[in-house]
Amino acid sequence: MSRILSVVVALVLLAATIAFSVINAHPVVIHYYLGSAELPLALLVVICLIVGILAGFLLALGWVLRLRMELLRVRRQLKTASKELDNLRTLPVKDEQGQGKAAP
Repeated sequence: MSRILSVVVALVLLAATIAFSVINAHPVVIHYYLGSAELPLALLVVICLIVGILAGFLLALGWVLRLRMELLRVRRQLKTASKELDNLRTLPVKDEQGQGKAAP
């Protein structure tokens, strides 16, 4: 059911995109620092969308890499703490008079 819904949503978005492109086929002049260009409005919107997606991806990539580095650091700390706990479990337990008892 979920797959059918995904296909239907994709088809609706595709139809809306095609309709938008047909309606907005008029050329638009874009002035930028090094010159100017004349592009259809729909193409300009698609280019801006792609640039925005790439910028968001790059920002998210930095965030994900930072989180992965933190995860590696915490895993190393966990491994060290686990080894220390295992070592402590193997030590004999001393009672109040200082005599050693076997660990449970």
